This record gives sequence, structure tokens and C-alpha cells, in this order.
Amino acid sequence: MSEDSKKKRSIPLWAWIVTLVVVAALGVGGTLFFTRDKDSGDEPSADGTAETPGDLKVAEACFGGEDAHEAVVAAHDELPITDKGAATFAAAFSRWITEFPVDPAMDDKVEPLFERGWENGWAHELPNRQEIDPEILTRRTDTSTSTYRVYRDETLGVWAVVLKRDVVTNYSDETSETVTITDGFLLDPRKEGKWQYSTSFNEEQISEIPKRYNGGEETPEIPFSNPCRADQ
Repeated sequence: MSEDSKKKRSIPLWAWIVTLVVVAALGVGGTLFFTRDKDSGDEPSADGTAETPGDLKVAEACFGGEDAHEAVVAAHDELPITDKGAATFAAAFSRWITEFPVDPAMDDKVEPLFERGWENGWAHELPNRQEIDPEILTRRTDTSTSTYRVYRDETLGVWAVVLKRDVVTNYSDETSETVTITDGFLLDPRKEGKWQYSTSFNEEQISEIPKRYNGGEETPEIPFSNPCRADQ
């Protein structure tokens, strides 16, 4: 190999420096791109106002465990004020209001769940507190096929949640009945910074929710994760 060819193939020092600088810059850019791409996934924002449908799918239908009485208290105490938190609280609340037999020992613990107070009629209006057919042995909610929609009204500071669930009733003659129910709840976290039940919607009112609570985001119909089954 001649000396001339060696000179032609040799790379000046400045060229190496430029190359290293470019590679380093690309490395930083690649790291930033990867980080941003990772951060744009399913993690909710701090205030819950930028959740995506993929993020909302992790709303749990069986948050707090199989015991509906304990679960609704845990949902009130622990869930964040986000769309996902609203859906999860609504699921826990809907399980609790139809659970039979009831647990009177939980009455003191559920007081904080109600915006207007437990004694202002709610204790007597709930389905599981009304006169029960003596033939009913148990009644539980099965959320294995449950879905929900969340309507966040940032103007009013409230969340409306519509969810579908199956209620399974077992009778003393060893028969059972399954009824699909659509619930509509208005949840208000403004008083204590925790989820509180404000009111319920009947079928006609549920159809009006998109018009009445339109000061924010609306989710599509989404299936819950981690269902509670009536036979568990």
C-alpha cells in the first residue's frame, strides 16, 4: 500500500470530532424521543384531565375486594379524583347498594359516602334497605360483562357515570334470577376532596346526561377490568 493511498484513506482529526458530536446529539435526541413516547402511554395525568380510552380500561369493577361493604369504603378513602377513579367508585357503590344481606355494622363507615348525609333519606331509599322478599337468600352484582361511560363536567366540578351490570338473586327454592341494570350516578368530590354520591338518574334522565353535563370530556363505552362475579 502506497503512502498516497494511506493519506487518501486517513480521516482528519476535525472530522472525527464532528462525527462524535453528531452521534452524541443523535443519542440524546433518541433518548428524548423514547422517553416522550413512553410517557405518552397509559399513565394518567396528575389531575386526571387527560386520560385516554386505553387508560380508562383499567378502571376496576372489583376494587376493594369481593366484600361489597368493605369495598365501597375503600373506594371512598383511596380512589383519586380522575375519570378512572369516578368509574371505579361508581362500580363499588353500585355493588354495595344491591348487596344482600346487608351489614348494619357498616352504617357508620358509609356516612362519608353521601354528599347530603346518610340519615337524610338515603338509608331508607337504597334498594338493599327496602323491604326484602323473604324468599331471597342472597343478591350480588356480577360485573364480568359490565361497561361504563364517564361524563366529566369541569364547569360544575362533578362527574356523571353510567354503568351496566348484572344483578344475580338467589332464592330459597334454589332458583336464581339475573337482571341487567343500567345505573346512572352523579358524583361530587368538591366537599371533601373524595368521591361522594350526590344523586341517581332514572332511565329518562340517563338519556339526558350528555346534554346536562357537557362541560368537559366524555368517554366511549368501556369494559371494566378485574370483574367481581356473583358466584365467587
